[in-house]
Amino acid sequence: MSNTIDNQRLTEMQEKFKDLKFGLFIHWGISALPPALRTLDNFIAESFSAREWVDIAKEAGQKYIAFTSKHHDGFCLFDSSLTDYTSTHTPAKVDFLKLLADECY
Repeated sequence: MSNTIDNQRLTEMQEKFKDLKFGLFIHWGISALPPALRTLDNFIAESFSAREWVDIAKEAGQKYIAFTSKHHDGFCLFDSSLTDYTSTHTPAKVDFLKLLADECY
């Protein structure tokens, strides 16, 4: 039986991604706080450094970063017009996805 994925044509971008092989997956957010502190008021994220994370990834030879920008609990690490459950509505007041994306380019 042939594998249907192998038989599908990949887009140029998918081919490039497949060949990158080594990357960084970041799953971080309000869920990193202890359960009793998982509120918008407690998400300060003062030690976040997009530059440091990207520099570490580059130094390790990683070719891409996959960032979980919206979590299973609905918390968004970006600004959204659809919900206030976002990092921009915390004391940090930061769009972490934008900071990380800007640092990658």
